[in-house]
Amino acid sequence: HGFIKVDEDGMKRFENRVRQILMASGSTTFTKIANKWNTTVIGLMTYFREASIHTEQLLDLLVKSENKIQTRIKMGLNSKMPSRFPPVVFYTPKELGGLGMLSMGHILIPQADLKYSKQTDTGITHFRAGMSHEKDQMIPNLYRYIQSWEAEFIDSQRVWAEYALKRKEASAQNRRLTLNDLEDSWDRGIPRINTLFQKDRLTLAYDKGWRVRQDFKQYQLLKQNPFWWTHQKHDGKLWNLNNYRTDMIRALGGVESILEHTLFKRTYFPMWEGLFWEKASGFEESMKYKKLTHAQRSGLNQIPNRRFTLWWSSTIDRANVYVGFQVQLDLTAIFMHGKISTLKISLIQIFRTHLWQKIHESIVMDLCQAFDMEINSLEIETVQKETINPRKSYKMNSSCADILLYAAFKWQISKPSLLHDNKDMFDGTTTPKYWVDVQLRWGDYDSHDIERYCRAKFLDYTSDNLSIYPSPTGVLLGIDLAYNLYSGYGSWFPGSKPLLQQAMSRIMKANPALYVLRERIRKGLQLYSSEPTEPYLNSQNYGELFGNQITWFVDDTNVYRVIIHKTFEGNLTTKPINGAIFIFNPKSGKLFLKVIHTSVRAGQKRLGQLAKWKTAEEVAALVRCLPVEEQPKQIIITRKGMLDPLEVHLLDFPNIISGLFQNELIFTTLFQIFTLMSAQSATSKKQQEFIFFTGVDKADLKKHGIMIILKNTIKSKEEQAKSGTFLVKLFRGSEYEEYLLISEFFLLNYENK
Repeated sequence: HGFIKVDEDGMKRFENRVRQILMASGSTTFTKIANKWNTTVIGLMTYFREASIHTEQLLDLLVKSENKIQTRIKMGLNSKMPSRFPPVVFYTPKELGGLGMLSMGHILIPQADLKYSKQTDTGITHFRAGMSHEKDQMIPNLYRYIQSWEAEFIDSQRVWAEYALKRKEASAQNRRLTLNDLEDSWDRGIPRINTLFQKDRLTLAYDKGWRVRQDFKQYQLLKQNPFWWTHQKHDGKLWNLNNYRTDMIRALGGVESILEHTLFKRTYFPMWEGLFWEKASGFEESMKYKKLTHAQRSGLNQIPNRRFTLWWSSTIDRANVYVGFQVQLDLTAIFMHGKISTLKISLIQIFRTHLWQKIHESIVMDLCQAFDMEINSLEIETVQKETINPRKSYKMNSSCADILLYAAFKWQISKPSLLHDNKDMFDGTTTPKYWVDVQLRWGDYDSHDIERYCRAKFLDYTSDNLSIYPSPTGVLLGIDLAYNLYSGYGSWFPGSKPLLQQAMSRIMKANPALYVLRERIRKGLQLYSSEPTEPYLNSQNYGELFGNQITWFVDDTNVYRVIIHKTFEGNLTTKPINGAIFIFNPKSGKLFLKVIHTSVRAGQKRLGQLAKWKTAEEVAALVRCLPVEEQPKQIIITRKGMLDPLEVHLLDFPNIISGLFQNELIFTTLFQIFTLMSAQSATSKKQQEFIFFTGVDKADLKKHGIMIILKNTIKSKEEQAKSGTFLVKLFRGSEYEEYLLISEFFLLNYENK
């Protein structure tokens, strides 16, 4: 019985194509490498089909090539360790964040990675007869999902004969064939039946000699075409890999098991359905078509790679890797196992502006409130929030109490147990003091058993010499920010356990600092829910400013102001002068002017940064001192750099939306108005309160109106002209009619030019 085999030439072509992919993938994105591999493999397998299975050299070559492609991707992350890159990373379909690679090698799934698998053991259902898949679980093999040519031809004869009959029947009954008649043969036959029902079927009938032309393209186009022998419009799609995808997910242990390897739990989305990946960030899109140097272009490719690394970071940065030294990331308690710079950059970006420390403080404050509310029922005398070193939240070699409770009388104390254990044993021990220690951690795929962690840390810290707790009795609460899990271990007094169970469950859902972390992770992954989000304000949708809700404009451009003068030697130096924060309510026309005295900056470095944080702090202070009905629902800022500081300072006001105004608004010119200028410069160090303006002198406005509008519009850009129009419309309906007429006259002239 003779078998058809693949010839040398076919194998050489395949090998060269793979080498070409490897050579060209210097700094390409991982998905592009995987896509090129997929097209090459489909091209090879759909052409040779059963011949490939009888050619052992080709099978070896396939396994070798697949390994090379994977190694190429691993190299992009500076590590070739197999345990960091289990099959799940490569073969998971794209919509679950994997690379969606097709496999022709026999790849065993290591047992450890199926630990979280929730699948039944029926195994894989629809395989074609062929290669064996006995006791060890295999990644589904592409060959089994492609029909052999022999079967394909036999099937084709049957399907086309059936089609001829059905067509005859239909014309006898004087009706047209419908999809229901052809449902089972729609994707069958060569060419496929569905090619008869496409839009260009009539044009395609005149496309004679297309197959030869397709082959001859190799002499005109210097581009590899793995499908040189077929054309989707003429032959239809000769392969169907839907079953392959389903089986792949099942072989990897199901969606839950796959997501356990990723950052999914960190995003705190309730379920996977309804989520989608933003294709590319706006920045990437806008840069794509610009003239870029080679280095800049390869830098752009880092963006999707960084997202991929972050998504799989629980697995790529897992604990069970044999690497010498653990490095702790600055200002967090995240441990990097080995050096993976792309991941380090992403994590540092997520925890920027001391977020780790702020999460810790915020959770401790919430717990204090929870105890305060139950002070009588739990017989607590006082709840004391301990003063701790700001570095406490990420100092891992010792610990101390965050909250100390004093008993009104002495409490009965149980033996140490976990937060969710029900049977507490009270052995007559009593105590007047009880402490709570909050520990944050960042788990990974191998170690995110939070209960075990809490127990180990409690036993460590209560027995070492470095950690000094105010009494022998207390509880250590652990929160895994990576998997959104929490637990606690320690002694308990009556009523404390149910209280902490409820408080922790509420904190995990509603704590504003955790919300910021989750938002940042979602943004970093560009993973969004299909619910709509608010667009930023621009010159098209500014009408919203005048709706029912209170909106503030916050402008920080004038907070850090300097005057430049020549020294005796002829050099230019800068001298800081009083700056001011503008907080403007467009609906009522009220302006809060907060003057920032030069003394604020005395002895400080990085004044630009300082100005932003100072602005955010002052805005938060103003919101706090206003009654609820006067607090803004939305704060619009004029510069992007203010988004982060505001987000951090407004943690206590999760309902206030921060947005950006995308046109340029030049508030500086308001200093030309004499009243504001004098107020700003006359403020002394002692008088730094908010100055409140409800209106400005008419004469002042007349004098400076022309100059403001001129400055605003004659800056040659259309966008700035829009800002001018916008300012004018902002004041419309107010009493400054003459001012408006002058300014609109200038604007019209500008737009005509």
